Amino acid sequence: MRRYKIVDLFSGAGGLELGFEQAGYDIIFSSDFDEHCEKVHLKNRPNIPFLRTDIHDLDDVTLSKYIDCEIDVLVGGPPCQGFSTIGKRVSSDPNKRYQADPRNTLFKEYIRILNYLKPKFFLMENVEGLLTRDKGSIFEEIKKTFAATGYEFNYVILNAADYGVPQIRNRIFFYGNRVGVKMTPPTPTHKEENWETVGSVITDLASMNDTPEFNHVALKHGEINIRRYKLIPEGGRLPETSLPPELYRKNFGNTFKRLHRNKPSLTMVPGHNAFPIHPWLNRSLTVREAARIQTFPDDYIFVGPRDKQCMQVGNAVPVKLAKAWAMQIKKALDEYYKENEQLTFIDLFSGAGGLMRGFIEADYNPLFSVEVWEPAIETHKLNYPTVPLVNEDIRKITNSQLSFYNNKVDIIIGGPPCQGFSTIGKRLVKDPRNELVFEFIRFVDVVKPKMFLMENVKGLLSSDGGKIKHAIEDEFNSIGYNVISKVLCAADYGVPQIRNRIFFLGVRKDLNIIPSFPKPTHIRETYVTVGEAIGDLIGKENLVANHIPMKHNPTVEARIKCIKEGEGIPKDGLPDEVSRGSRSDYQNNKIKNFSHVYKRLSRYKPATTMVPGHNAFPLHPILNRSLTVREAARIQTFPDDVIFCGTRQNQCIQVGNAVPVLLANQLALHIKKLLSPEEV
Repeated sequence: MRRYKIVDLFSGAGGLELGFEQAGYDIIFSSDFDEHCEKVHLKNRPNIPFLRTDIHDLDDVTLSKYIDCEIDVLVGGPPCQGFSTIGKRVSSDPNKRYQADPRNTLFKEYIRILNYLKPKFFLMENVEGLLTRDKGSIFEEIKKTFAATGYEFNYVILNAADYGVPQIRNRIFFYGNRVGVKMTPPTPTHKEENWETVGSVITDLASMNDTPEFNHVALKHGEINIRRYKLIPEGGRLPETSLPPELYRKNFGNTFKRLHRNKPSLTMVPGHNAFPIHPWLNRSLTVREAARIQTFPDDYIFVGPRDKQCMQVGNAVPVKLAKAWAMQIKKALDEYYKENEQLTFIDLFSGAGGLMRGFIEADYNPLFSVEVWEPAIETHKLNYPTVPLVNEDIRKITNSQLSFYNNKVDIIIGGPPCQGFSTIGKRLVKDPRNELVFEFIRFVDVVKPKMFLMENVKGLLSSDGGKIKHAIEDEFNSIGYNVISKVLCAADYGVPQIRNRIFFLGVRKDLNIIPSFPKPTHIRETYVTVGEAIGDLIGKENLVANHIPMKHNPTVEARIKCIKEGEGIPKDGLPDEVSRGSRSDYQNNKIKNFSHVYKRLSRYKPATTMVPGHNAFPLHPILNRSLTVREAARIQTFPDDVIFCGTRQNQCIQVGNAVPVLLANQLALHIKKLLSPEEV
C-alpha cells in the first residue's frame, strides 16, 4: 500500500502528526520554535527529522536539506493566541495605537512554505475565534492569501467530541488541494448521546500514585484552593456569589470548573494550572489525565517543567481528530492516485522504441531505457528527450547499480537482439547475441519488478531443439516468476502486418496474479490492410519525414515491373535481360536466388513481416519501388511524429526490428488490468 508523506509545521507536541502517523503516513519533517517541544520529539520519535527554528528562518535552502521528495500533505497549526477569545486579543491593525500580535501573521509563513513544497493537500488548524477577529478581517486576509496559491480553499469548524474525543473542543480547520479532488471534512463518528466521557478514560488513574515518568503527578494545591474545590459540584463551577470572604478573589477563570465523569470534558487549554478539576478528586487534572482526554497514547511522554507539559498537551490537536482528518485525506489521495498513478517500466534493448511507445501511450512512466547502437540512440534522443537513456552494454551494468530499483518497478520490457535465434541465415546456438536473453533475466532477478515482458523471434521455439525456450522459462521460474509464453500474430491486434513473434510474460509469484495475454481484437476477415495504412502517402513523397523513395537502377526497376500486386517473382521466371545482376561482375550470370525484397504487397491484405536491412522492405502495392521508411513505419504502427535517424539502411533496421506500437500498446493495457484488477 502507498504510504503518503507529510510535513508538520508549528508541530508543538505532535498531536497532528501523531494522528497522521497512526493512519499510516510517513512524517518527513517536523518543526517548531519551542525547545521543550523539540525534547518531546526527541523523546518520542527520534527517527523523524525535527528542526527547532523560528519559522521565518525556515527558508528554501534549509528545507531542501531535509526534504528531497514529493510531499502529499502539509499540516500545521500556527500559534493561535493572537486570535484566541481567552485573554487580551491584540488587534492586527497596524494603524491601531498598539502593536499587532506577531502571532496573527504566522499563517503567512505557513503559506510561504506551502508555495515552496507544493504538496497535493494542506490542513491548517486554529481557534474558532479567528473567524470573528477584527470583524472578520483576519479571516478574509487568510482566504485571500490562500486564493493566490492556486489551492482549492475550504474551512470548517469541528467539535472534537464528534470524533471520539472525550472533550468539547471546537476548532477551525482550513483544508484544500491543488489536484482537483473534491473532499469533504471527516464524517462524525459520534453523536451527543454517545459522546465519550471523562470517566471512561481517566478513572483508572485516580488510584495511581504519582508517577513522574508517566506524566502523572498531582499538583500540590494550597489549603485555600482545596477549600474552594470542595465547594464545586461535579460538572459545575465555583459558586462565586456565595463564597466566604477568605475564599473570594477577583478572577477565577477555567481553573475552577469541575468535570463530570459521565460527560465530555471542557476544552483543555494550556497553562500551569489551567486544567480543570478532577470529577471527584479535589485537585486539577494531571498532565497524563489531560493527555488521555486529548487522546494521546500512554506511551507518549511529555518533557519539561509541568507548565510546559500542560502547554504541550493543551495546545495539541486531539490525536483521534487528527487521525480522522488523516483518514479522510487518505481517501482523497487514494482517489487521486487511482486516477493518475502511472505504472513504471524499464525498457531494455529499446532500439527505435516500439515497445516503449506502446507503453507510454498506455500511460506508463518510463524510468529509463538501455541502448548501445548509435543510430537508435539518436532516434531516442530526438523523440523521447525526457526519458533517461543508458548508453551502456547491458553486460556492464552491475547488480549494485540496479539495486536502487529493487522492488520499485512495475515491469521490465525488452526484446534482446534476436538474430542468434532467427530462421533467416545460419542459426548458431552459441551466437553471443543469445547471451543477451540471459542478461535480461539477470535484470529481472536483481530489480524484482512485478512483471516482465520479453519479445523474440518465433525461431527461438525450435532453437537447439526447443532447449533454449525451456531454459529461459526455467530460469525465470527459478528467480520467483510464473511465466507463460505465446506466439502472437501482430495482425490479430490491428497491425497491418503478418508478424509472428514469441512473447514471454511473467508475474512475480508473491503477487498471486495469473499471467495471461490479451485476446485478439481482429480476425482474418477484419485485418487492417496495407492500403488502409499507407494509401494516403502516395504523392507525399519527400514531404513527410522518412518518406524518401529508393532510387532503383534501371535493371532493378524493370525487374520490379514484372511483379504483380500481392505476388513475388513470376513462376516462369524473369525475362533474361532482368534476371542477371546489375553489377558488372554479375552481368554474365543469372541470379539464382532473389530475396523476399522482390515481393509486392497487396493493398487489400496485411503486409508480410517487415524485416530490417538496406533493401529488405517489400515492394509498394502499385508503385514500382520498395517501401519507404515511413511506409514501413506505418505498417509497424509507428505514429508519424516518430522520426528515425541515421542512414536509410539504419532507419530500415530500426523500423524492422521494432515491436509494432499497436501490439505493444495492447499488451501494456492488458498488463495494467492484471496489475490493477480493481480498475477493470
